[in-house]
Amino acid sequence: MTTVFGVILVVLCVAIIGLVVCQDAKSEGINGVISGGAENSFYGRQKNKQLQSILNKATIVCSILMAIVVILMLALAF
Repeated sequence: MTTVFGVILVVLCVAIIGLVVCQDAKSEGINGVISGGAENSFYGRQKNKQLQSILNKATIVCSILMAIVVILMLALAF
């Protein structure tokens, strides 16, 4: 049973890493300062916000599931 939870835990960890890597940075950094962030159109920003919202929610769900799996693994160990 712990093997199954271990595999689930590895899959969730890889999923969280992938989701975090796919997310945009909260700030534009020096590039936004130099260019003024003018390269983004209104529609492009809205689509990006929707995608970022989905990625954010998926990251939260995977993190909660990972915590539950870790707690279950700990409970099965004793």
